[in-house]
Amino acid sequence: MIPIKTLDQTNLNTLVASPEGQLSIDVFETEDAIIIQSAIAGVAAKDLEISVDPDMITIRGARRRDRRMSSGTVHIEECFWGAFSRSVVLPVAVDGQKAEASLENGILYTFAVVEFLSA
Repeated sequence: MIPIKTLDQTNLNTLVASPEGQLSIDVFETEDAIIIQSAIAGVAAKDLEISVDPDMITIRGARRRDRRMSSGTVHIEECFWGAFSRSVVLPVAVDGQKAEASLENGILYTFAVVEFLSA
């Protein structure tokens, strides 16, 4: 499991402080959850940070360059290396305390339980 944090002002300030690569995501809604998946091959769980606010999720991380590729002549370089992030406004409010994330075979799965407002 990857720890989930709630978004606070410190995280928000850090989010806009530096340019980063963008992460591609898919967002699905079921009856009781929002499911987000993203292909992030080459990223270790320890290099990911996920923040959840009732109406937004932010995924940040870093893809580290393999040391074997740090010297020599580069002929083609298409892969993104370094920090990346993605924030997305969710279609419904979620309970950040009940959010979970896992990394399986290079795919990040994040599940956030929909927060139902009582009448």
